Order: sequence, then structure tokens, then C-alpha cells
Amino acid sequence: MKNRKTILLTAIAVLAVIYALQTVLSSRSPVKLLKLKEKPDVILIEKEGRQIKLAMEGGLWYLGDNKQAADDKKAAELVDAVTSIKVLASVSHSSSEAELNRYGLADGQTIRVTANKGEKTLRSIVIGKDASSASQTFIQLDGSSETVLAGGSIRSAFTVDEESLKLKVEENAPNGANADVSAGQAPAEEQPNGAANL
Repeated sequence: MKNRKTILLTAIAVLAVIYALQTVLSSRSPVKLLKLKEKPDVILIEKEGRQIKLAMEGGLWYLGDNKQAADDKKAAELVDAVTSIKVLASVSHSSSEAELNRYGLADGQTIRVTANKGEKTLRSIVIGKDASSASQTFIQLDGSSETVLAGGSIRSAFTVDEESLKLKVEENAPNGANADVSAGQAPAEEQPNGAANL
């Protein structure tokens, strides 16, 4: 009787340990934050056979080989999007056409992003479609056939064109040109004779 009780208590203790381990393991978050140690100085964005090139020179970002000034704030947002990626889950390891179509990763549907530092490629991303939540996107990283679900609106971030990335320069009128108009009065030469001298 005593031996049976000891066996039962031992079995209960073993089950309790197993249950505790399963609880700890299941509570671990599968989320991974993939951060680059270096920041890129070239970003290439390819979509529908067209390529956008952003390159940093002298601390400023430029577009294309003709080095047109780019909006540094927008370029910085793209750098942030490519250097820090939150992977929520792995959804597929298949590279079958049906599976690629399912996640918007077939040719013609994708946005391909490459981040370089000098001649070295730091990261490449194949961006598929958004998940049911617009703040989640299906992607493949660094040439892998694994499809992962990434947090953040990555597709929206890289749905850009050169025009939207150009530095916009506000054209201001010459100083004082509109002073009279802004004051609610017509310029002196357009006022009735003598009105300007009143």
C-alpha cells in the first residue's frame, strides 16, 4: 500500500513538471525582431520591371544615376523599414507556384528590395501581399524560400515612385511682392488716383 502511494506521488510530481515545462514553452513568443547591425547607403526597389535607386552621398540621399535630390525624411523611413523587421510567424516553406500565388510572391506581384552597404548586400526582401490585417505582410528574406508573416505595413512602405521620393522645394514669392495683397489692400498703383497718398 505504501509503495503504491509512493509511485502515485512520484507520477503526480513528474506530470506536474511536464505540465510546467509545456506551459513555459508554449508561452514563449515566436516573434523575432531582425535588426541589421549596419545601415545601408543604397536601397534598390524593383516593381513591374522598373527600378528605383536611392543612394547616400555626403550624408544626403539622391535618386538615380543622375543624382536628383531625394527627400531625406522619406529615405530614412525606408531605411528603418528595411533594417528592422518583425517576423511574427513562419507560414510556408514551399516554393510551388500555387503557394507563391497564395501569398502574392509570384513574379509580377512582388516588390523586391535590396539594401546595400558599399558593394555588400545587407538584406534582400521579396514583398508579397498584405495579410488580412493591413499591418501585416507576407515576405521572403535573403533568398530563402521560407515565407514569413511580418509585422508592419511593409508593402505600403515600399509602394513608392521616384516622384514621391523627390525633394520638394517650395517656391516663395519675392520678399514684399504680396505685402499689400496680404494686408487686404490692392497694390498702390492699382488704387484710385491719390489714394496711396491719403
